[in-house]
Amino acid sequence: MLSVVNEDVTTQSGSLIDDIAHEGARRMLAGALEAEVNPYIAELVGERAEAGRRLVVRNGRHRERTVTIATGPIASPSPAMAPTSNATSWSSVSGRLRHE
Repeated sequence: MLSVVNEDVTTQSGSLIDDIAHEGARRMLAGALEAEVNPYIAELVGERAEAGRRLVVRNGRHRERTVTIATGPIASPSPAMAPTSNATSWSSVSGRLRHE
């Protein structure tokens, strides 16, 4: 019988469907973090310190965080920001994501 899918659909880490679910979860987590940090930076874009510098700027990425989900642990990069003054830290904002 003609088949589009190979009979052996396993990968090194498990089944192909598990790998797809795992990658989808990783992308959703990374997207959620980006969706949270971008409005925060945009909200403070006009805020300036006494020296005229922006209070909050984008500063690359933190090291990956590992979160365990049903398909196993996933590592997702976290956006990094550098508060240049006494601005509200993003960690206080991102903490709500973990507690909801």
